Amino acid sequence: MGTDPGAINRVRASRPRFSLWTHFIRSYHHRRSMTTPTSRYWLAVTPAMLVPFVLSLLYFDILPDHPVARVLYTGSKVFLLVWPVFSTVVIYRERIPWPDVKAQKHWRAIPLGLIVGGVIVGAMFVLMETSVGDVVRGGAGKIRERAIQFGFLEHYWLFAIFIALGNSLFEEYYWRWFVFGGLRKVVPLVPALLLAGVAFAAHHVLVLSQFFPTGWAFFFGGAVGVGGAIWCILYERQKTLMGAWVSHIVVDFGMLTIGHQILNS
Repeated sequence: MGTDPGAINRVRASRPRFSLWTHFIRSYHHRRSMTTPTSRYWLAVTPAMLVPFVLSLLYFDILPDHPVARVLYTGSKVFLLVWPVFSTVVIYRERIPWPDVKAQKHWRAIPLGLIVGGVIVGAMFVLMETSVGDVVRGGAGKIRERAIQFGFLEHYWLFAIFIALGNSLFEEYYWRWFVFGGLRKVVPLVPALLLAGVAFAAHHVLVLSQFFPTGWAFFFGGAVGVGGAIWCILYERQKTLMGAWVSHIVVDFGMLTIGHQILNS
């Protein structure tokens, strides 16, 4: 039975094109698989450090009275919640690590967290007896206006409980577990502490500038950054967020107690 020379030539002519296309696809997937873990962590952590500050700058300072400000504020909260999950699953290509609540390390972290939080709160009350306290009390009027605007002055302690328990956990999840934890995969401890502390403080500086002079806003924001670095150290040492979260709760209740005193003085 004879063969068609034309058919054979057509098959042969098609092989190089098929081979080149296959080589291109394989090279593409190879390059993707060779993406270094370092680059993936930076790709996720860099926006995590910058976006909260940029969005708060927009809705607090640049567009505070624009209707889009509320959208930006809501978007910032959605970003804080979603970005760590998206980055872990899509960028890191890892599973979300669910903590084992029965693990003893979580419960052993509580006493140190209470001690650290108590020391910070003690320092806060000492500072309130100095000129720093005068500055804080000087911002009481603006704080009261904002409390009335957001409608929590009459339900202050319900608001305080939400901030101390819920918001503190949210911040530990975002700033300690995701941002600091991601930085520790790519840089040593000290640079990770500095970067995470500055990023954590930056947003708070903008918030504090609504109530205090710029210099004092940076002072108080710097104190927030130091607190954030301390909680990073707890997380680094204890390998759990429990100690940092407990300390954060204690500090927030101390801060909110001071806020209640100046609002009612």
